[in-house]
Amino acid sequence: MSSSTGFFLSFLTLSATSAIASHPYRYYLKSNNGYYLSSSMTYNGHINYVLLAGESLAQPLNLYTGDGSITVETSNVIGASSQAPLLLSDNAGISETYKQVILGEQKSGTYTKDFSFADDGGLGLKKDGFHGFVACTASKDVKQLYWATADGDVPVCCEKVSFTRQWYLNKTA
Repeated sequence: MSSSTGFFLSFLTLSATSAIASHPYRYYLKSNNGYYLSSSMTYNGHINYVLLAGESLAQPLNLYTGDGSITVETSNVIGASSQAPLLLSDNAGISETYKQVILGEQKSGTYTKDFSFADDGGLGLKKDGFHGFVACTASKDVKQLYWATADGDVPVCCEKVSFTRQWYLNKTA
C-alpha cells in the first residue's frame, strides 16, 4: 500500500470518527409526573416556551454529544420541518428563582450546552446555579417548564420534575 493510500484511509477513518462524535441521538423526554417535553409559540412569535404535555404532543429531541446541546423538533408548532435548541434563559419566570426554559437560536449560539444522560437514562446538566426543573400548571393537562436557581419549596401550582430518555413513546429507554 502506498503512503498516499494509507494517508487517505487514515483520513477517512478520522472523518468517520469525527462525524460519529457529533451525531445527534433522537428520543423523547418523559418527566417523572408522566408528561412529555413539548413547546409552544407565542402569538407574536418571539418566545417559544417549553412545556410539558401529554404523549400526543410529545416532540422528539436530539442530544448532540459534541457540546451537550438539545434540539427540539418543532414541526408540530410551526408546520414545517424545523429544530430549535433548548435554552435555560436568564428571564424571570414565575419568580427570580424560577427562570424560563425556552427555545433558543442555533445560528446565534443562544442555547444551553452540557446536557448528558446518566446510565439509567436520567437527564443531567452541568450548569452553575442549576437546581433542577420545575413544572407549573399552565392550562388543563399542560405545564410550563422552568429551571430553579436555588433549592427550596416550590409554589403551590408547581412541582419539581426530572426527566428520563425514551427512544419511543410508550416504552422506556
